[in-house]
Amino acid sequence: MLYTMDNWPNPALIIFCKSPDPSLVKTRLYPALSDEERIRLYTFLLIRAITTLRDIEDTDVYLCYSPPDAESRFERFGLKLFPQTEGDLGDRMANAFNRIFSEGYTRAVITGVDIPDLDGDVVKDAFSILESKDLVFGPAHDGGYYLVGMNSLHPEIFVGIPWSSDNTLESSLKRADALGLTYGLTQKLHDIDTPEDLVLFRDLISKVLGSSEDIRKPSRNHL
Repeated sequence: MLYTMDNWPNPALIIFCKSPDPSLVKTRLYPALSDEERIRLYTFLLIRAITTLRDIEDTDVYLCYSPPDAESRFERFGLKLFPQTEGDLGDRMANAFNRIFSEGYTRAVITGVDIPDLDGDVVKDAFSILESKDLVFGPAHDGGYYLVGMNSLHPEIFVGIPWSSDNTLESSLKRADALGLTYGLTQKLHDIDTPEDLVLFRDLISKVLGSSEDIRKPSRNHL
C-alpha cells in the first residue's frame, strides 16, 4: 500500500504489563517491600501509566499482558489487548513487535509501567526519532532501557542481550552498530526496580504505601 499524508497509519504504543501477583511483579523489591506492598505499588504504577499514556494523540495504544490467562484483569481499561508470549524479555518483545508490524503499523514502541516520569511527550519524541532512525531507546539510569521502538521488524536486536543488568543498553547499542542499524535516544529516566530506586521516589512511595485503600477491592480503577 502506498501511504500519503492522508492515510499514513498511526504509530503503535505497546505497554508491557503483568497481572499484580507477588510472584510476578517487582520481585527485586523483596524483602524491602512485603508482598502486599509490592502489589499495591505495581497496581498504582500500572494505573498511572495507562492513565498517562492512553490518550496520546494519533497513537494506537495496546496492553500486552502476562500471564496469557490474565486478559480479564485488563479488559476494564478499554484498550486493545494481546498476551505476551513465552521466552525471555527479548523473545517477548520481538514477538510483540512482529504482531504489531503484521497488522500494518510502520512505527511501534514498547515500554513498561514502572517509570514514574514517563509521559506522552517522551513517547511522541520516540516516534519522532523513528521517522529518521531504525531504532529508538529510552535510557534508564540503571544501565538498562525503559523504552524501545523500531520502524520495521528487527528481532535480531534482542539476541544475546544481558537483561536486567547495568549494561543492557550498552550491549543493545553495540548490537545495533554491528547490525548496521541507526538509532536515537530519548531522555534518560529512572525506573523502579531495586530497593535503591525506592529512595529516589521516597515521596511517591510513601503516598502509595501509606494509603489505607485496599487495592484488591473490585472497582472501576483497580485490577
